[in-house]
Amino acid sequence: MDQLLKNRMWGFIVGVLVLANIATLAGFWYLKLHTDINKPADTPRGQENTKSFIIAQLGLNQSQQQAYGELVQHHRQNVGLIQERLHEAKDAFFNSLSDTKTTQVQLDSLSAHIVACESKLDMLTYEHLKKVRALCNDQQKEKFDNIIKQVLRMMGPAGGRPQGPPPPQGQGGNFPPPPPGDGQGPPQ
Repeated sequence: MDQLLKNRMWGFIVGVLVLANIATLAGFWYLKLHTDINKPADTPRGQENTKSFIIAQLGLNQSQQQAYGELVQHHRQNVGLIQERLHEAKDAFFNSLSDTKTTQVQLDSLSAHIVACESKLDMLTYEHLKKVRALCNDQQKEKFDNIIKQVLRMMGPAGGRPQGPPPPQGQGGNFPPPPPGDGQGPPQ
């Protein structure tokens, strides 16, 4: 009889744990679904977090929030256009790998176009942040100046560019030898 009671107790405990797991998973699923529905479809989650962070940290009033929202929307549209050009430029650059007739001059031109697009993204972000700062009163400007580096980290690399893979074996790892020559261009 004692064994039967122990088995029932263990069965009850396992049942409670299974139900707790199901409830936890359902809660996570509901929260994820709920936050995705309330988030605009074309807005990455990080951008919304940055926007909320700036509003909260600077204590923007209603009219400032409205003006800031318009600045953000305009900035996102412009960034999207430049990012599209950047992706096209990178596609053209890397598509040249299959063309054996590509010259160094052509590669330099394609590379310069990529750099120009990335520079436009940086300038666009700079001008956007300058306009955001102009919305602020003197006290908010001081706060803005204190949080700008944190805001830039939240926004990620300019244009959403990936940082690339880490170096082999960490920062102090073994690196490949430098190319032969003076390092000022491809070997001749």
